[in-house]
Amino acid sequence: MKKNILIAFGGVSSEHEVSIITGLQILENIDKSVYNPIPLYITKDGLFLLMPNLKNKKSFFTEKRILCHFGKDNNGSFVQYGTFGKKEYIYSAYLALHGGMGEGGQLQGMLECFDFAYTSPDYESSVICMNKNIAKEVLTYYEIPTVKGLAFLDTDFEKEPNKVIQDISKSLGFPAIIKPAHLGSTIGINIANNEAELSKYLSAAVQVDKEILVEEFLTDIKEFNISARVVRGEIQLSEIEEPIKKSNLLSFDDKYANGAKKTGGMASLDRNLPANIPEALRIEINDLAIKTFKALRCSKLVRIDFIYSKNKLFICEINQIPGSMAFYLWEAKGIMFQSQITDLIEESILDRDRVQKKRFSYSTDIVDKFVSM
Repeated sequence: MKKNILIAFGGVSSEHEVSIITGLQILENIDKSVYNPIPLYITKDGLFLLMPNLKNKKSFFTEKRILCHFGKDNNGSFVQYGTFGKKEYIYSAYLALHGGMGEGGQLQGMLECFDFAYTSPDYESSVICMNKNIAKEVLTYYEIPTVKGLAFLDTDFEKEPNKVIQDISKSLGFPAIIKPAHLGSTIGINIANNEAELSKYLSAAVQVDKEILVEEFLTDIKEFNISARVVRGEIQLSEIEEPIKKSNLLSFDDKYANGAKKTGGMASLDRNLPANIPEALRIEINDLAIKTFKALRCSKLVRIDFIYSKNKLFICEINQIPGSMAFYLWEAKGIMFQSQITDLIEESILDRDRVQKKRFSYSTDIVDKFVSM
């Protein structure tokens, strides 16, 4: 009997459309001789809609969508069509959501409440990775190099904008790069070359996020990406890529829109794969990737992005549900996409079961005593 796999995509996120592409890529590449994919489309308004008849990307806009509910009973974890409809018991939930509630821990927390196995890092790790400021603090604690930066809240800037601008000017100087702390795919990111631009871009950033990170803008840089995953308890590393940029900053269009008619998503980005780098730098990237994976309590699969400037390597960010699931980085090592999907699903089961084995209950008679008083 085939195993039901819930493929979740879309979501309340600025990367909603990109997530749809990743979800459809999973749907079309999953091993259907073993698994029965059940697409779950999450709208921009947060509605959870099953699309049981969706078989490929061609019919995404036309197939019926049915509101669903999550639950658990003695037979396992399930999704249910409507309130009283058919229950589909789920083997694992394949999360293809980028940003927002799908990548930031909210969905992971809900799934854990119902004992679903799922394919992203857990709730705790997702929360840490999604916040660039918290991730930087954790990495700094473990002495993993990150670019010098300054964090502040939207309320700090709204109350004392001049103080924030002066603090950044004195601490970091110019140019400086402004990043909303919770957004990915270069959304909301700008480079300020003076205080006037800094004020302008900070004003824009606090409109889209409640927390902001400002970092030194490094010059003469190269960017490198690598994916890390766990297979049967062992951390494995993909090939290293060097994205090809058209400007100082990879734009959203560079990453996604320009490739939407081709492979779609991050898989369509121009790159050197494998990166043409010295062996010493390759070893350093591999070592820092493993240290970062462990420091941020990651599991299953992530992509880790690096910046290399003036012979120094820095962690840029961690993508806990990477665009296109970084499948191209693993295919460069000879592991085909379908096998990657299978490996990740089966690892999600091992991870869920390992966590459940550590549960324990502590029974006392205090409730009996309380209610009988």
